[in-house]
Amino acid sequence: MINLDIMKALEALPIWKRLSGLPDRVDALERRLAALEASASATPSSGTCKFCHGPLRVIDERPDPIFGNLGHKQLTLKCQNPSCGKTTTKRVED
Repeated sequence: MINLDIMKALEALPIWKRLSGLPDRVDALERRLAALEASASATPSSGTCKFCHGPLRVIDERPDPIFGNLGHKQLTLKCQNPSCGKTTTKRVED
């Protein structure tokens, strides 16, 4: 009888309704996070800007002028931070 009274009292509290839904929300968020981490690891990172630490994006790709015949490429990367926008090059193996 006491347990039933306690449950009725808790159900009358608005915060209790939010708290009772947390386990399902946490499970859903964990699944979404796992999916995001899997997709992020599948996408190769272009790195971060050495000036402002913003994300870099490949804007050009060509054979490396020195090691192109060995399968190396030269990437031109641009910082996506609007206040920076610097470009740099990077040599990668194909």
